[in-house]
Amino acid sequence: MAGRGSALINSFVDDSFVSLGFVNEKKLLNESEVEVFKKVFTDIFPHSRKAQITSGSSQLYRFINEMKVGENVVVYEPGKRIYHIGEVKTDTKYIDTDNEHSYRRDIKWAGTINRDDLTTGTRNALGGILTLYEINPEASFEIEQVLGGKIIEPQGESDDEEEIEDFGDETAEKAKEFLKDMILELSWEQMQDLVAGLLRAVGYKTRVSPAGPDRGKDIIASPDGLGLEDPRIHVEVKHRPNQAMGAPEVRAFVGGLRKNKGLYVSTGGFTKEAHYEAERSDVPVTLVDIDEMARMIIQYYDNFDTEAKSLLPLRKIYWPL
Repeated sequence: MAGRGSALINSFVDDSFVSLGFVNEKKLLNESEVEVFKKVFTDIFPHSRKAQITSGSSQLYRFINEMKVGENVVVYEPGKRIYHIGEVKTDTKYIDTDNEHSYRRDIKWAGTINRDDLTTGTRNALGGILTLYEINPEASFEIEQVLGGKIIEPQGESDDEEEIEDFGDETAEKAKEFLKDMILELSWEQMQDLVAGLLRAVGYKTRVSPAGPDRGKDIIASPDGLGLEDPRIHVEVKHRPNQAMGAPEVRAFVGGLRKNKGLYVSTGGFTKEAHYEAERSDVPVTLVDIDEMARMIIQYYDNFDTEAKSLLPLRKIYWPL
């Protein structure tokens, strides 16, 4: 909430306030409907993904409408690894500024606590420093105890490690699901280009069919890029999230392969009969659904070229094991 990298933390502490922004619309102070916030965000950021609109608008809605005078707030200062704890003293005020943090609440700071004085579970609960969310009751209680001077007994090292690992696994699964959401929002042409980019990342050169009848081959991948050297792979891309491909579609695809290898990508998945049809094929055929597509993107993303990365901009995060 103190900006990227907590850049506003000194202003927060010195001037006794917290703020949130994204947009500069004073009229939102008098709005109590979430959908109004979403519409304002969509109008201002028309190219944002649905998840970004939902996240940003809901944070600002909570800041204006759900935070109450008398409640406590927690703001993290990563450079010092401390949390500033304070009490909300006012309703939301609008300050016309050059930056996007125009919505403010006055705070009476009560003190700070060191991140190292908290248990692993509470540290995990305080993981997000760029978002506004409600802290769970257990973490809130511990924060109040530490702020009051109580020393929390450290957890066993093995318990800490297991908790960190579990939390990391959960975070990785959430990231994978968000990635799948991004894939499903691509157009068919973008999806085709993404598959071609993935094939290039694993070492092939690709030719993408132009728009129009493609005779069952959206992409041709081969070592030379011309399809003259083996292995030559014919790729079919079906970007229909709500439609699983069945045996007839796979059978038709296999029929056009002759002696070439085949890769069939379907964001809607495949039926059991489709998998059986691929397994009994005389030529090698691999079926890739949205889950496998996301897994491969994560595995080979470092090898993606600029064109492919522009379709799915991702940031690598290292997690301690």
